[in-house]
Amino acid sequence: MRHWNEQATLRYRFSVTLTTIALTVIGGLLTTNGQQTQNKLPPGNWTLSAGPYSGSGHESVPVDVFSVTTSAGGGLMVTSVSLFNRSSKDVSSVKLHWYLKEEAQSQVLLEGDTQLIDVDVSGGKEQVLSFPVVSFARVSKSLLKGGNLAGNYRLEIAVSEVNYADASASPVSNKRIFRRAAYKSPAQTDNCQHQGCVYNATRGSYICGAHQGRFCSVSNLGQSGTESRCVVPRPNTN
Repeated sequence: MRHWNEQATLRYRFSVTLTTIALTVIGGLLTTNGQQTQNKLPPGNWTLSAGPYSGSGHESVPVDVFSVTTSAGGGLMVTSVSLFNRSSKDVSSVKLHWYLKEEAQSQVLLEGDTQLIDVDVSGGKEQVLSFPVVSFARVSKSLLKGGNLAGNYRLEIAVSEVNYADASASPVSNKRIFRRAAYKSPAQTDNCQHQGCVYNATRGSYICGAHQGRFCSVSNLGQSGTESRCVVPRPNTN
């Protein structure tokens, strides 16, 4: 009788182990398929460029986004930005704001904020911030017509809130109108490409397109693009 109970217990444990493994595998597949669906780029004839915010007052924000990296593998996700702290105070956290518009129009189609993101940027210093800011695959779903997307789109990233290490804060109440300050830009250098990074849905890769004052770097066999300002305005100390 004891021998039979031991065998039954072993069979039960084996069955539970197999069930647990099966559920883990199925759960992993469902998660993977769900992520792939969310990151699936929309069909159609469209392009997307992504870079630093270039609207009115961008020269005077306390912390500037001067470079933006986007990856096609994450559904054209903005995966990182480069920050320059123009202020003299150390920055402890920032909130990023994104704008999506059609390339030839000034009207913003969609926009949104990230959460507050912890950083450690000393006054007058730069830092690369790796953070999933926004996925074009996800936010563009509301723009589909008949299941397809058409047009040339532009995604721009800016800092909308700054918190300093001394516990003071500098929120931007109207994100597209920044407070004015005295800043100077170095003379434009001749080695500027004047090109931005453009993802072409038909080609399925990044290409470089004309964009004044920008520098484009395409990597990962055309699946990643980094667009940077050729000139980053610096505080005027004169």
